[in-house]
Amino acid sequence: MADTSDIPVPQATVHLDANTQHTIRPTHPNGQVQFGYLDIGTFSLSLPQFPNDNWAVCIDTICINPDTFPDTIRTTFLLTPLTQCPDLSVDLGLPAFFRGCLATSPVQVKVTNLGTITAEDVQVALVMPFAAMELVSSMPPVAAQNGDTLFFSVGDLPALEFTSVNLTVKTRCDTFLLDQSLCLEAFANMSNPCPSTPVGFSEIRVHSECLSDTTVRFTLKNVGIAPTQALHEYVIIEDEVILKKSWFTLIIFDFNPPIITNTVFYTIGELLVSAEEPQLYPQLWQIMNNPMKSSATFQAEEGIRGEKQFDLIDTGGRIMYSEKFYDQEFTFERGNFGSGLYFFRIVDDKGRVFSGKVVISE
Repeated sequence: MADTSDIPVPQATVHLDANTQHTIRPTHPNGQVQFGYLDIGTFSLSLPQFPNDNWAVCIDTICINPDTFPDTIRTTFLLTPLTQCPDLSVDLGLPAFFRGCLATSPVQVKVTNLGTITAEDVQVALVMPFAAMELVSSMPPVAAQNGDTLFFSVGDLPALEFTSVNLTVKTRCDTFLLDQSLCLEAFANMSNPCPSTPVGFSEIRVHSECLSDTTVRFTLKNVGIAPTQALHEYVIIEDEVILKKSWFTLIIFDFNPPIITNTVFYTIGELLVSAEEPQLYPQLWQIMNNPMKSSATFQAEEGIRGEKQFDLIDTGGRIMYSEKFYDQEFTFERGNFGSGLYFFRIVDDKGRVFSGKVVISE
């Protein structure tokens, strides 16, 4: 049971589920929500947003048989904090389409603190395509601007509360935008984030050096923060074509016949590859089975909630495959894709991007 020291939670989603009635409503500022039950028989109440990494629910689902209660039924969900950290979630609200330059359009950035303590000095950043769009007004006003990024100061944000930045924008009259896409991004940070403990991983970097017309030296170095664990094979690629894999080397110079070296065994450990491109969020994901034969697995290095999207892109920049997922692990199945070099991109619901290369072997 709740007591006088408990704090009500506003805007928490409550789900009523019955045979034919399925209703979702947010709680009011007093932490309460009311339903009119129109079905018959037993129904259940649950909180779709909980439990999560920050909060536990004393009872996940409450089942009620209205035949054993009076007309008005009252029940309580109790949340228990699991951490002492703030945790910001950002939602960007855009119109279905931006109107012409003679009319304005609304844009909203909603920031929610899903953590258990107050997020201090919260700052919201919005990236706008100023070449095609201009800002008419905003509340709160713009605190600073750096290039195409606007910054807004929204102050402290208590646990499980939200705030919004509301903007009015319009497209530029000297820009042709019919059937064009405009990309906006939103982020938020705070002055008191919880420190993160890096997860140990190995990362193998390969350096090649031509010693003569017929000799190439490959130097492998583990630049990660943990040792490798097991054996793995290597692959040599030239001009995005896999020349040879397994335990001996096939090297082609110009248009001459291939040179096959003696069989050589390399003990270089299991390869947990990280992306070679500079990353804004380098510790979000790690990649297993790269180069891959039938599948590659991407594992989250921290709890990443919400919807994520995986894109596979060929060397010509075309998106060959896309899939949305919600788990902390995603497995890409090769299917009918041919061998060669591809690029991947994973984007989470906070707009954080992790990208790199993946090799499909024969």
